[in-house]
Amino acid sequence: MNLGLSEDQLAIEEAFTRLFVRESPPAVVRAAEPLGFDRSLWDRLVDMGAPGMGVAAETGGDGATLSDLVVVAEAVGHAIAPVPLIEHIVAARAHPVDDVVEGATIATISLRPA
Repeated sequence: MNLGLSEDQLAIEEAFTRLFVRESPPAVVRAAEPLGFDRSLWDRLVDMGAPGMGVAAETGGDGATLSDLVVVAEAVGHAIAPVPLIEHIVAARAHPVDDVVEGATIATISLRPA
């Protein structure tokens, strides 16, 4: 049993790591406080198609597997990237409407009523 990353997952890891090294250095993370959000970084993720990557291809996404998304989550966490990508991916999988899948609208989930 091979528990290593597949070639596709290694490519995903490299792409996101490269992006975060370039676009989310510690100075950007610090500047994003107190809200913890950097619009420029979000726009780069939208350009990459990241907001919809976990949505099934039949509903407009890229159809990434949960294992692929774990690779992305690890890259986001390692960079302390000031974007709600993980929350958005979960919300997009639950409610795959066009503007959410495309990243034009940033979505999240709530475990309790607002």
